[in-house]
Amino acid sequence: MKKLSIILLGMAAYLGAVECPAATITVNWDGAGDFATIQAAIDAANDLDNIIVAEGTYTENIKFNGKNIILRSTDPDDWSVVERTIIDGGGL
Repeated sequence: MKKLSIILLGMAAYLGAVECPAATITVNWDGAGDFATIQAAIDAANDLDNIIVAEGTYTENIKFNGKNIILRSTDPDDWSVVERTIIDGGGL
């Protein structure tokens, strides 16, 4: 019985260490995404999460707060989408 308890304890410790997959969080200034601001999305994100920002101008200063996340436009391979996704930190 003691051996079984040790095995179960070891399995529980292993399962507790398994990481959750990265989440995808969407930002859209018009409220159609998970968040309307990039900073709100960053604040809610965990390490390794992906934050996808819709086209538009976001007038805010953002801080990553030491988080290891990916911040990108809806289509990082399409330059016309990238250039219409603007973070303007000068207006604050």
